[in-house]
Amino acid sequence: MPFKCRPDCVECCGLIPFKQEEFEKHRDKAERIEDVVYEKGYVGAITTDGFCTFVDLEKKKCKIYEDRPDKCRAFGVVPALPCKYIDENGEPSSRQRRRRVERQYAKNLDKFKKIREVVV
Repeated sequence: MPFKCRPDCVECCGLIPFKQEEFEKHRDKAERIEDVVYEKGYVGAITTDGFCTFVDLEKKKCKIYEDRPDKCRAFGVVPALPCKYIDENGEPSSRQRRRRVERQYAKNLDKFKKIREVVV
């Protein structure tokens, strides 16, 4: 069964680096930006809340969904980027799996914060 996101879910929509051209193409839709870091053709848009700058939090929708980056398309499909709510078979995740995925994301966030400290 192919992976299908839950409606109105923005759990995986965190801080990701965008290719500079992707970011600039949609910059008019960006919100809640606290800082922007440009590095080697990539842009890190640091938001006030830790969510992606292109997420409409009120509507819980991606503003650039149809043209979202490949990284975003990979969530739930690539084993290194699992969805905590839907497993690889398209079934609802167990509580144990959700906790495991949350721990993995926490580790990734810690790594991102360390990288940000070095870059900024």
